[in-house]
Amino acid sequence: MVGDKETLLNLEYPKVLSLIADYCETEMGRELILNLLPFSEIEEIKKEFTNLEYYLSLKEKPSYRHFFNLAEFLDKKFKKEHYFDGATLILIKNFLKNVEEIKKYFSFPKPPESFLAYLKNLDNYKELINLIENQISEDGDLRYESFPQLLTLISQMREVRNRIVNKLNKIIKEEKNILTIENYTLVGERYVLPIKINFVNKFPGIVHDYSESEKTAFCEPLAIIEDNNLLIKLTRLLAEEKKKILKELTQKIIERSVAIAQTVKTIAYLDALNAKAKFIEEYNCQKIEISQKNEFQISSARHPLLLKLKGEVTPLSFQLPKDIKILLISGPNAGGKTVVLKTIGIISLLTQAGIFPPVGFNSKIPFFKKIYALIGDEQSLEAGFSSFHAHIKKIKDILRDADNESLILLDELGTDTSPQEGDALAMAILEELSKKNCFVFATTHSPRLKIFAHNSSKIMNAAMEYKEKPTYRLILGIPGDSSALEIAKTIGLEDKIIEKAKEYLTSDFLVIKTKLNEWERILKEYQEKMENLKAEREKLKNLIDQYEEKNKKLEKILKNYQKEFLKEKENFFIQARRELENLIKKIKEKEKEAIKEAKEFIANNLVTIQEEKKFLFSSAEAKELKIGSTVYIEKLNQIGKIIEIKNNLLKVLTKKIIITVPREEVRLLKEDE
Repeated sequence: MVGDKETLLNLEYPKVLSLIADYCETEMGRELILNLLPFSEIEEIKKEFTNLEYYLSLKEKPSYRHFFNLAEFLDKKFKKEHYFDGATLILIKNFLKNVEEIKKYFSFPKPPESFLAYLKNLDNYKELINLIENQISEDGDLRYESFPQLLTLISQMREVRNRIVNKLNKIIKEEKNILTIENYTLVGERYVLPIKINFVNKFPGIVHDYSESEKTAFCEPLAIIEDNNLLIKLTRLLAEEKKKILKELTQKIIERSVAIAQTVKTIAYLDALNAKAKFIEEYNCQKIEISQKNEFQISSARHPLLLKLKGEVTPLSFQLPKDIKILLISGPNAGGKTVVLKTIGIISLLTQAGIFPPVGFNSKIPFFKKIYALIGDEQSLEAGFSSFHAHIKKIKDILRDADNESLILLDELGTDTSPQEGDALAMAILEELSKKNCFVFATTHSPRLKIFAHNSSKIMNAAMEYKEKPTYRLILGIPGDSSALEIAKTIGLEDKIIEKAKEYLTSDFLVIKTKLNEWERILKEYQEKMENLKAEREKLKNLIDQYEEKNKKLEKILKNYQKEFLKEKENFFIQARRELENLIKKIKEKEKEAIKEAKEFIANNLVTIQEEKKFLFSSAEAKELKIGSTVYIEKLNQIGKIIEIKNNLLKVLTKKIIITVPREEVRLLKEDE
């Protein structure tokens, strides 16, 4: 287990899971999220990340609100009734149809193998769906037309019933004076007539019931007893036959119960994945890299519970140097030290649970096999332990089990005892954890611990920034000032108390405080210079990007212009050729020589155009002209090679003659790739 129950509670992991579970559409998906534990194998995390990336890439995502734990429902139903009624079968059919429907959402883009492994558990239920649809109507009754034996029974029942009704109607017509109402009714399954009480003894029949007023007796005429018995028998035969059919259908479903159970688990997983995706989109989460090089770089991290509570929080950003694995964070009370620990912890837990955390781009953290968090009051009244006792007991366990794949978060290390002994213990603990090569983030108010960290090559100080009030920014490289007197003053403690407190401060403390302030000043100056340099670099990068973009646009415009220009010229000569050929047809035989010259003119010009199409223009200013360069003389519509360059004049050898032209009247040609 990556983190024990106490660590998960200290880092409020269950609360964050509950936040994500609220996006689930099914109870089983919600249950899956609430019971989600961080993975202890890096490959499992990578698979979940791959599945999440795929799911987020879907343009349309399915809804899961129609799904429920069908496997559990069927198990309870079958144990109680041993077969499924029509309404239950319709419920099953609709569930399975919804399964077939959601498969369509995962056909494009093609799912990765890790996702396909889940989709394979969504069995093919088309045959079972068709079977239910063919035998059960939407209202849950059997489709009688699918069962000849049922139709036969129903036909027989109709015939018997009609016979009974005809006999009853005849009696009603003949004996209406003895009837309370001129109609028949049913008592149980038997047809009866409402006979006035004073005529009961005279009516040939069997009394089955009396009215509440006892003025009417419900009698079954002797003439219909045999038919009544037959109808009841047929009714029971029909019920038994229907039950038999339902049992056969039930058996078909029970045979698929294992597949259905796997399908339910897969639906739960997909719903949980959908909830994660919604959480990621809502909280602007990003995929975080799991560094194989033990890099710890957090960009714009935010605790999801704070985001939900406040809407906007100061993001946490820092990068540990490669040789540093222990960060000692100091600063004022309510300055955000504990929030930093909890944010680092929850980011790590979510990452290892396969969920993108609320961080910015380029964030990366190592993989941890164990995560420990000592945050808050560890006092246990029931066990009779003091805060210090409980704290040290937990640290003892950490020192025993932690290794180079452990993340340890320690809040207010070395407190709850005398400052001298607490500091000494804290130093020894940090030294031992450093030997184990763990990643450790600890908070403190102790000046001695800050000096200890400053003098260590493996521990780095960090401060929670305070500018008259907390800014909640973490600054690496300097220790933070607790600013107790300043905070007390802002709260409204009397000035005379503040001044008296200053008198009680020891000279050693004042020396340390002065030194800390000096470190803070130097680091802030350095950071300001770095920020300015960063801004200048960003500005330069933007200018370069703008230049390159404009250059690309100009090149594209020029290339399009050149192609259009050549196309227009080609079209012009093709049209000219057509017109001349039409003219030539009208010239008599004696003008054959003139015709030959005209055709040669056209052919030569078309060859020139075809040669020009093999080249694209680039301006002579963009590339230096030299002897041997191929150029195009626009005014003369000629192509040639430069044989001499003198000042601004070029001598160009064309097919027939040498031409001298100014440099600006030529265009350098290059082959069109």
